[in-house]
Amino acid sequence: MAGLLPGLAILWIEDPPRGPRTEVVPFFKLLSVPAFVAMLAAGTCITFSSVSLLTWGLDFAVNYKDFSLREAAVSLAAIALISSVLGVLTGGYVADRLQRRSPHGRLTAIGGALLVATPFLLFAILSDEKWAVLTGLFMAGFFMSWYHGPVTAVIHDMMPRRAHATSVGIYMFVTQLLGGLGPQIIGKVSDLRDLQVGLEISVGVLVCGGLLMLLVIHFIRRDGLRHPQLEGFHAEPLPEQLPLP
Repeated sequence: MAGLLPGLAILWIEDPPRGPRTEVVPFFKLLSVPAFVAMLAAGTCITFSSVSLLTWGLDFAVNYKDFSLREAAVSLAAIALISSVLGVLTGGYVADRLQRRSPHGRLTAIGGALLVATPFLLFAILSDEKWAVLTGLFMAGFFMSWYHGPVTAVIHDMMPRRAHATSVGIYMFVTQLLGGLGPQIIGKVSDLRDLQVGLEISVGVLVCGGLLMLLVIHFIRRDGLRHPQLEGFHAEPLPEQLPLP
């Protein structure tokens, strides 16, 4: 009852003046941008690898690296939390700095960090010493987390403002739907061969994700940060390169 009168009062509130309706960017127009399609493929590979490592990391540490269940759970959870927080903050800062120097600076940060993470993952998977496993996973988690902050900014830079939510929604839908199949596929590989082989495959998929992110740079150089197919939908000027402080 307390909210009834304020709720009825809304009937007497006048609508604010509305601006002209903006044209909706068609779905197929977004998928006609090669850089965006390459980003979808890259994000799918990155999600495939990341989710697979998170899903099977505990079993791998217990069954292959002689961790106790409690030891593995506490150690891996702490490593995942600390490395990801540090990686997200560092990756966002570095990506923004590089973006001031180049229109594809954020992509360079993402792709480069993913490729740097792969040797640390292999080091963790192939090492027998617990300290080496944990160190490798920490460093890999740190660099893999560089991806999370800049990726949305890259999509927003490429897409018209009126398509920001749609393009990010498409990106999340495709990458999570397809990349989310990673644990099932790696689990099947584990049943047929070995979990270590499965995790090594996930590292290879991560390399593909990093290389595909760098491929996006090629398309941006060829077509421009804003693809000609979408030029008519951009209502705002191209963001300027800001000088370094």
